[in-house]
Amino acid sequence: METMVASSITFFWISWISAARFAASARQNSGDLVTAYQLWAQVRANSPNRLLREIADREIDRIAQAIAEGRADLAVHRLGKPAVISH
Repeated sequence: METMVASSITFFWISWISAARFAASARQNSGDLVTAYQLWAQVRANSPNRLLREIADREIDRIAQAIAEGRADLAVHRLGKPAVISH
């Protein structure tokens, strides 16, 4: 029973971190840099994953620079147009 509870807690925690990373990225790419900064800070503070903390650090620095220079384009990652590929 304890193993199931520990597994459930671990799954919940990993899911929360994944959701927080997705939310931070989505807010950043929508141009809401202040909220994205706060969400990335939560990912950095709470993720047990070193790689995610490094990504959060990089995005926090990028957002801080964009805000300081008044240039959202420095932090917003625009995606290309989706394409349909037929075989």
